[in-house]
Amino acid sequence: MLKHYFKTAMRILMRQKLFSFINISGLAVGLTACILILMYIQYEFSYDRFNKRAKNIFLVTEKLHATDKQSDATSPWQLGPILKNNFPGITSTVRIVQMSHYVSVYNEVSVASGTKQFYDQKLYYADPSIFRIFTIPLLRGNAEEGLSRPYTVVISASMARKLFGKRDPIGQMLNIQGSQDYEITGVYRDFPLNSHFHADALASFSSINSSGNQEEDWHPKVYTYLLLKNSSYATKINNQLPLFIKQYFPTKQRGGVSLSIMPLLDIHLHSHLRFIAEPQGDIRYIYLFAGIALLILIIACFNYVNMVTARSVERARETGIKKILGASRKRLIEQYLFESLFMNMIALIVAIGLVRLLFPLFNRLTGLEISYAVINPLWTLLLLGCILLSIIILSGLYPALLLSAFRPAQVLKGKIVSFSGIDLRKGLVVFQFAISVTLIVCAIVLQRQMRYTQNHKLSPAGSTIILIRGGEELGNAYPSFKVELMKNPDIHAVTTTNLKPGFVNTFQSFDRGDIEGNNEKVSNIPIIYGDDDFVNTLGLKIVTGRNFSNEFSSDDSQSVVINEEAAKQFGWSNPVGKYILFPEAEISGGKMKIYKQRQEVIGVVKDFHYQSLRKEITPVIIEAGSGPFEYIAVQTSSVNIPRTLSYMKDIWKSFVPNKLLDYSFMNNDFAAMYRQDNLLGNIFKGSAILAIIIACLGLLGLTFFLSQARTKEIGIRKVLGAEVINIVQLLSEDFLRLVLIGIIIAIPVSWWMMNKWLQNFAYRINLSWEIFLLAGLMAIVIALITISFQAIKAAVANPVESLRAE
Repeated sequence: MLKHYFKTAMRILMRQKLFSFINISGLAVGLTACILILMYIQYEFSYDRFNKRAKNIFLVTEKLHATDKQSDATSPWQLGPILKNNFPGITSTVRIVQMSHYVSVYNEVSVASGTKQFYDQKLYYADPSIFRIFTIPLLRGNAEEGLSRPYTVVISASMARKLFGKRDPIGQMLNIQGSQDYEITGVYRDFPLNSHFHADALASFSSINSSGNQEEDWHPKVYTYLLLKNSSYATKINNQLPLFIKQYFPTKQRGGVSLSIMPLLDIHLHSHLRFIAEPQGDIRYIYLFAGIALLILIIACFNYVNMVTARSVERARETGIKKILGASRKRLIEQYLFESLFMNMIALIVAIGLVRLLFPLFNRLTGLEISYAVINPLWTLLLLGCILLSIIILSGLYPALLLSAFRPAQVLKGKIVSFSGIDLRKGLVVFQFAISVTLIVCAIVLQRQMRYTQNHKLSPAGSTIILIRGGEELGNAYPSFKVELMKNPDIHAVTTTNLKPGFVNTFQSFDRGDIEGNNEKVSNIPIIYGDDDFVNTLGLKIVTGRNFSNEFSSDDSQSVVINEEAAKQFGWSNPVGKYILFPEAEISGGKMKIYKQRQEVIGVVKDFHYQSLRKEITPVIIEAGSGPFEYIAVQTSSVNIPRTLSYMKDIWKSFVPNKLLDYSFMNNDFAAMYRQDNLLGNIFKGSAILAIIIACLGLLGLTFFLSQARTKEIGIRKVLGAEVINIVQLLSEDFLRLVLIGIIIAIPVSWWMMNKWLQNFAYRINLSWEIFLLAGLMAIVIALITISFQAIKAAVANPVESLRAE
């Protein structure tokens, strides 16, 4: 019987080439999109699962104030060992920290190997227990001894190849930023792509030189991971942490602080932590992408249903003859379901080929580096099996029931004019276009919001800001370095600062009375440092008062500039001349003395965005200083950037010969804050294109069906004098009505979706009516082109042929 079904399916495939092509194409395109999105989802859910003890690993998180909405991924550096001694459920702890958290050097490795130097490598310090907690296979060396001594380092396999080629790196010396030689004691396999952090080198934690009172100073922060005997201990530990804080935290640092432990497997998608080592994902986007994949799959299935039922008139006679010859309805249903399976299997094979072909493009569009290695083959096969079964049920069952229900007597008399399912088929087209228009609206809104964010970044018009990291390396030579840079006509301004897009590392809290006229405590005001060219370099605008100037000696230590939001929150209508008392500390006779330094507000700058537009502008205080600070911002012309960079590298080398210039473009730093949103925009854009293509294929099928059903009517109208344009209009009106209904349904749905997404941004575009008009017009134009193809073909047909049966 299966052999007979297979022959029938092959015969239909060969005889109806156009319909078969459209059916397979629609299903293949839908499956391709669905598989790619599901591979991305699987990749996101696979994060950190390569660790054998992943379910028992937890990260300690900290909130410094009860009002904080976000927790920090970092916690006090002493915390890990103390927790282990107080909680029997903790088997082991490890402290991990990026180098820049402690000393004024980069967190990258610079290795002198002959004339070669290397940058852009991620260096972490870690306790030796990192190899017991995380699954980091050592290819060379001993896990117990690798990081047991100060000034030892274990490097990744890729770094070993880059630095030493085929030579054995064990015992070689690695110079970290010219400050210390580290002995290489091991080589480990590279961290998988689906790890929430990646290290190219791990140096021994005991290499860190701590300063200050170690009992009292809990300020230096690290990533603290715990390995529990069992994950069930987590609830008990979380419940006891408030008591632990009261018992062990210094008195001055207790107020408002709270601790919690977070499962390792929740970090990537559920954490939303500040100061996390690398950008993480968002479970909300995963749900959204899963919904898009499901919708595209449903559209593809509806398209198949429309195409099969469009041919029901042709297959009615075949069904009637088979019933007269004794075929039962059960056999007919089996045959039509097998045909659906056959078509879907071909579509799946085509889709798998398309996935392999488009996978590199998909990685580029998403900005990811998904590898087949992180995809679970068993899970993928089960998923594909479920998808295939779902498609067969969705797309095959209704046509099978419809076609097998024809009555032989009516069919063979040629009395089949219409079918009861026509309204359902029209409804499917409406649904397809409603989804397509919704996706188009979403794509337009995301694109406009991303363009809006680009227009609100720190960058003067026509200029590019290059951010050099490691300004402290210049020391007292910074003024001379700045003078040399300014000799280049393409360089417009230079400043030193602690500001990087999305991040300021200094905050200040003020007691009552510290801010003139303000009797409230003020917490966590970002402090931005810069020299007297800071405002001009970043293109900020002074709205009242003046900028810093080297003509005023007091500007270096007794003057500040604030933003408009600070003036508003401090309650100042005339802020210039007001004072702020900054707490300062000095050590005398071995004792620390706290005093207040009075600083005068000399100017106010227009509010500016240095964080994501998701966040509201906060009060900012800009302090002048000769520096140098962590970064040097260089405002350059947007032309001849390669030549300008070459000049900057030469100048840097003349001042800091043992280190390469480490730089980034501020535009790219801003763009990195919207990685997830750009990914969402690309997914919506691609999905909208695919959905409209599949919907048009479905519309083409319905056009063919209705033109067949109205063949005699069209013939009579032509005999009575109707022109081609009248026939096209007759057929198009019905179809355009379906598209318009789809647009009407899509408008409130897409408005609700995009309004909800835009609520994530403190500063956003307006959902104006032209967005929905543009999406609707696009759908109408595309639908008209599709409809016209079949409508014109039906209109120019010879009426004699259509009326011959009468």
